[in-house]
Amino acid sequence: MATTSSETFFRSKDYQEAINKSSGYENSNLIEKLVENNKNNPPWKEKEGNLYIEHRQLELCTALMWVICKNKYTDIKISDVGGGNGYLFFSSKKNIPGINWNWTVFESDAVALAYAQFEEESGIKWQSSNIQIKKNSEVALFSCTLQYLKSPLKELKKYALHHKYLIITRVPFINEDSHIITRQTFPNGGEYQDKNTSWPAWFFSKEKFLAEICKIGDIVYQWKIPSEVLLFEGENIIMEGMLIRVN
Repeated sequence: MATTSSETFFRSKDYQEAINKSSGYENSNLIEKLVENNKNNPPWKEKEGNLYIEHRQLELCTALMWVICKNKYTDIKISDVGGGNGYLFFSSKKNIPGINWNWTVFESDAVALAYAQFEEESGIKWQSSNIQIKKNSEVALFSCTLQYLKSPLKELKKYALHHKYLIITRVPFINEDSHIITRQTFPNGGEYQDKNTSWPAWFFSKEKFLAEICKIGDIVYQWKIPSEVLLFEGENIIMEGMLIRVN
């Protein structure tokens, strides 16, 4: 998700209806475009002279620094759930020096397989999100991920069992009694999408979401992301994030 200035999210009756009307996340053409872009513009080869850092990277680095300083970590294992090409690893590594990073991206079978070819040069590992988690890690990161999962809270609880902290960022909240499933469309195409691309996307009831989080752990702090705003049914939804210490 990124800032939208037109109505591109449309309510669905349920997740199945959203799936039935969508081209889906696993479109082979989309994956091919993602991999080709990674080859042409690898995120581990930053352009010289680029001193800018995006809001989403600053917010993640702040949360990671809190965890690192609080626990005096010199080594840290990150599970980047739905992390695509793992681009957030490189800004974290650059802006928080002196840390030994062990960064694993958990993705769908097709995406994990497609990106695995970059493991040696990137320093990242890719694994299927369908595998059973056997090892404990320090942080599970969900950046613009939860809203695209079929059962987001179930997945969140799965990772909470094996991580000390959760970083959830770039999620949309609404002031309604229930979560809403929508179909996200791209009528103008985009960097990787064509005008026929679409997929299910959740908008979370803030009250219900926070109630579930309280069952998992304690919120250390929260933030809003003013650089990423979605238009949904005439209302501007500012994306948000939070750092959670797991019980």
